[in-house]
This record gives sequence, structure tokens and C-alpha cells, in this order.
Amino acid sequence: MIRSVCLGVADKHLINNTDKVVVENFVTHVESAIKNTDCAVQTIRLTLSPLAIKGYGLNSLNNFVETISNITNNSGIRWFCLPINVYGAKFSEMDINIIAHLLNRYDNLFVNIIPTKNHTIDINALKETAEIITCIARSSANGSNCFRVGVSANAGPNTPFFPFSYHEGNACFTIALETNKIAIDVLNNAHNITFDEFETKFVNNVIAALRKVHRFSEQVSQMSSVRFGGVDVSLAPFPDGKNSVAKVIELLGKTSVGGPGSVGITAYLTNLIQKTVDDYGMKRVGFNGVMYSVMEDNMLAEQSMSGVLTLEKLMLLSSVCGCGIDMVPISGLTTANTISSYLLDMSAMAMRLQKPLGTRFLPIPGKLAGEITDINGDFICNTRILHTNQKSIVAPIDSLNELKIIGGFNG
Repeated sequence: MIRSVCLGVADKHLINNTDKVVVENFVTHVESAIKNTDCAVQTIRLTLSPLAIKGYGLNSLNNFVETISNITNNSGIRWFCLPINVYGAKFSEMDINIIAHLLNRYDNLFVNIIPTKNHTIDINALKETAEIITCIARSSANGSNCFRVGVSANAGPNTPFFPFSYHEGNACFTIALETNKIAIDVLNNAHNITFDEFETKFVNNVIAALRKVHRFSEQVSQMSSVRFGGVDVSLAPFPDGKNSVAKVIELLGKTSVGGPGSVGITAYLTNLIQKTVDDYGMKRVGFNGVMYSVMEDNMLAEQSMSGVLTLEKLMLLSSVCGCGIDMVPISGLTTANTISSYLLDMSAMAMRLQKPLGTRFLPIPGKLAGEITDINGDFICNTRILHTNQKSIVAPIDSLNELKIIGGFNG
């Protein structure tokens, strides 16, 4: 199944009606391609170019977002992503409150906050980003609005997985292909399968799925005159009790996520996914790795409930996995200072390892570490609130305005 078909347009073109017709007709073209190619599509999404909202004002920004929201709703597009560039922005308290207001008002809105640029981390922007996260958490009774807010570092354009998405260039569409079920089916249908056997069967099945995506994308592109931008075939969970990434790790590596050997298994799977797409000859966008989204993975949520999973283990896995620290519940008492420190670590890792990473924290108001979340949603399963290190701020770095980190290793 295709998890998402994500259309990317420049927002100024959309407002000026240049791409408005493209957006309005895109769903029709996708639906026609679904019938012609027998592809199942879960959601159709829209992502925009990064916006610098500093000084926008509530009314003008609200009018802008309302216009986009109406266009997507009328077109049958489920969600849209508003990327916000906070690098060098120096947000005011009013700017921060505006973002929280928009998420409260528009339930089809996702926000991707971008505090980095050209291998440089804006330290002040990280602090402002953390303030945005805590403000959004307080604005909803159970912190659920933070489900629609992510912080990305070193991410390329047109990622089809939300909220870590932004558009660049002319209109194009990208596809997120679900491959986790493929992996689970291979592992469930074989007893004591070897790595070589798994690799052969998994790669063959993914290539078969990519062939269908190829036919599907060609039809959409021909009908809509919109360029196909690439694919993300990450192992991504869905909280239906059947599609757990943690289950893949357990079946293949005989270990739990965060347990001994899980970093190696994760690195192996990430490499296998990326090599398969490259060998097939399709362009990669997004993450193309292993996604450990705690509150979107039933088995991972259960492991967290038992105390096996920690924030530090997730940080370690981020060095070799797909999206980073994703859908992690933390106490509503966690300070913005602490959150900014974790964002610094994730951003630095993304820059140094030259890989895209995202962070999605859900501070839960009124709850402490060890307590259980209580959020209802299509893509959410409840779990234990993870402990954070409240003394994690690094004072010398805190005095800097920005931090430049060059990727790669010499030795």
C-alpha cells in the first residue's frame, strides 16, 4: 500500500492561482491512477515551501492558512504541511502564540519547524522552537496537537512523511510506500529464516511494489503534468496491531528495540532499503530507513510501557535509523531549556552524519514521567511518558548564537 501521495507546490504560486488548479485536480488524477493500476493509497497530502512568519501578524497569517486549508478540504486532500523557517528569525512571544493558535484552529494542518541552514544550527532558534513546542502542548488538554508538529534537521525537500516535509522548486509529487508489512510477511512465512533468505525475499517483494509505484506515478504525472519527485520506502509503523517496526526487529534480530544488537539490525535494514531503491533506479526522497515512532507502533509502545525503551536508546538508534526521535511523550513539566538541548543533539547528529533527522516530542500537560498518556487519534497508541534529563543544557554552547558542524569523517 502507498502510505501517502504528497503534492508539493510553492505557496505563493498557490495563492496566486498558478498551481491552484493543479491542486484542485490532483486528487482526481490520483483516483484515476488508483483504478488503472490497482494501487491502494491511504492519504493524499500537500506540502508547501518554507515560510518565514516573523512579523506576519495573526490576521494575515490566519488568512493565508485558511486559504490553503479551504483549498485542500475542497480538493479532498487530507492534510497539508506548513514548513516554518525559524533560522535567524528571533521570534517574539506573539509569533509563538500564533503558531499554537493555527494548530488549534485547523485540524488538517501540520507544521515543520526548521532551525538549521547550510550545516549551521541556530542556537537561539532551537530555544524558540522548544518554546513553540511547550506552548502548543499547553494549548491542548492532552498535548495531542504536538502530534502535528515536527522539527527537522538536514532534511531534503518533498519528504512524503509528515510533519518533516517542505517543498522546493516547481510543483512535484512524491510517494511514501509502506514496506513494513512486506518485511513482516516475509518473516512470518518462514521458520528460522537466515539474513540472506530474508534479504532475497524482501528485496524481490519491494522491487515488485516499486514497479507498481512506477506505473502509478507515470500515470499521475501524465494526467496532471506534475513531475514525480521520488519515493520513500521506510519501514514505518501503523498502530493497528499488525504493522509494528519493533516486530520486524524482534523477528529478524531476536532482540527488542534498544536491546543488544538492535543498532546493528537497524543499520542493516536502513542500508538494505536504500540500496534496493538505488538498484531499482528510482530517486530517493525523505528518510528511507527504519522509523521508530513510539506512539504509532503498538509493540514499541508496549516495550516503552515495560521500561525497556529510553530516550537515550532512541537517540543512539537515530544514528542509523530513519526519522530520529519521533512521537515521544514527555512530561508536561519538561522545560523548554531541556527540550532545546535534545533538539541540539539531534540537529548536530544530522549535520555530522549527513543524514536527515526529525524530532517530535509530545509534552503531556499535568503528567509526569512514568505515567500513561491518554490521547485518542487514528495514528496514535498510548504509552508510558519517558524520562528526560532536566539538567542537560550545555552552558558553553548556550552562550553561542550558532554552531557550524561539517559532516563526514577523516581518519
